[in-house]
Amino acid sequence: MGTIGIKAFDIKRQRELDYRGFVNSLCDVKSTLARFIVMPAADMQHQNDERAFFEAVNDAVAVHDLHSFQFIDINCKFTEMLGYTLEEMEKGGIGLIAAGDCNFREEVVRQRLHEARTGLSQIFEIQASKKTGEQIWMEVSLKRGKIGSQDCLLALMRDITDRKKAEENLRESERKFRTLFDSSYDAVLMLDERGIFDCNQKTIEMFGLSSKEELLGRNPGEFSPTFQTDGSRSIMAATERLEKALKEGQCQFEWVHHRSDGMKIVSEILLNRVEIDGKKVIQALIRDIGERKRADKKIHEYQKRLRTLALEISLLQERERRQIAIDLHDHIGQNLAFAKMKLGALLETAGDRVDRESLREVFSLVDQTIRDARSLVFELSPPVLYELGFEAGIDWLVECFQKEHGIKVECEQDPEPIPLAEDMGIVLFQIVRELLVNVAKHARADHVRVTVRRAGGHIRIGVMDNGVGFNPSLLGTARGERGGFGLFSIRERMNYLGGELHIDSDARSGTRIILRAPLKKKRKLKGRKISYEHPRPGGRRP
Repeated sequence: MGTIGIKAFDIKRQRELDYRGFVNSLCDVKSTLARFIVMPAADMQHQNDERAFFEAVNDAVAVHDLHSFQFIDINCKFTEMLGYTLEEMEKGGIGLIAAGDCNFREEVVRQRLHEARTGLSQIFEIQASKKTGEQIWMEVSLKRGKIGSQDCLLALMRDITDRKKAEENLRESERKFRTLFDSSYDAVLMLDERGIFDCNQKTIEMFGLSSKEELLGRNPGEFSPTFQTDGSRSIMAATERLEKALKEGQCQFEWVHHRSDGMKIVSEILLNRVEIDGKKVIQALIRDIGERKRADKKIHEYQKRLRTLALEISLLQERERRQIAIDLHDHIGQNLAFAKMKLGALLETAGDRVDRESLREVFSLVDQTIRDARSLVFELSPPVLYELGFEAGIDWLVECFQKEHGIKVECEQDPEPIPLAEDMGIVLFQIVRELLVNVAKHARADHVRVTVRRAGGHIRIGVMDNGVGFNPSLLGTARGERGGFGLFSIRERMNYLGGELHIDSDARSGTRIILRAPLKKKRKLKGRKISYEHPRPGGRRP
């Protein structure tokens, strides 16, 4: 039998049942399980054809004999849902749709039918088997009723398979969430308007507590010092951040908590707005970053020590170069000068032509050696830097650079001397020399401009060229170009001095490098003064 309509029912059986009482009986069931009825009973009372009402019910309906529990009638929804006709149900009984569910053993169902016959309404869930063998979940409501003058049992059945699958999926999701929640490396808190309502084991361990109950219902600010590091009150700041997360969906910040033993915890917190059962709550992920902070502090201290060491090494090298220059001047230079004087005297007294030519050659060699030694002294440690100051040293450096490389250099300086500590002057002089060497090596420029200005309590030095430029973002990387490591080293030295290095470069306008350093009280390096005239820029350079 296919889908059952009104005309498809056995006429004789239809006459045996008086459906005038069905509406009232079904209304009694409705009072127990109102959601089973599609149309309001009050509206149904006005239907002329009460058999049509039997068919109009949105769920499967079965009518059972009050004593034998045999099927008396079913509606078309029953056949549509389970696939069985009335005749098949009359013959096979409840066992036809049994699916092996312990709740649907025939004796169990009969027990429920017995209880319903006594007037105890029954609502339960069972797993049933369709005619095709497919298993479905049903929600069943059993109630005693009356159709006409005949007492009977009414069973309303709804297919809840989709709901069961959804519930199982939800349970599975909850199990996965709980597994992640409990096994998270980070502390996880769940908060609503009343405070903390859930947390994982890591939270209990982090705060040094013995149980979850010590956290429930409390504000996270209660597990913090009175004030945070920025001076804000912990309770108020925690409330503000929770409100921000509820409004914007997320909030991330650093926070100081304290354990139950008083020890401080520096943490990184991420607040996320989530929805549970239609209610917006806050999930707080708390990561202890104390170790990271301590490691960062150590790294910062090591970097500071390395910068100090690098600067001290640089100054030590300068002192050693200066000492070598002094020794070269005082000993080798003076000995060569004395030898030159002796040779000059011999030339005046030499009579033989051959001897005079030989002495003249030796005199020329000694004279050239003196000039080379003097140039070497200036290359090692320019005395002009110590005797006349930083500005004069820059003038000398620019003149030498222009003569040696054939690149035009403009040098602009303040007319008034700039009070600069000797150590600072040495470092800045070295840096300017390195920058000019970089221009000669990499820039392919034909014009350079060097400026030295005082800007309040700072000295401002600019080195600009019209060369090919480079990419400043690649400094210190494997792809770095144009002396990238040298510029990185310069930046580190400037940082240590409390100064700054700014680089602006592109292929069209060349490179503009600005050094800015604080002025300090003058200090002198140890070492004797070298007193002799400065060499001409044309002297030999090593």
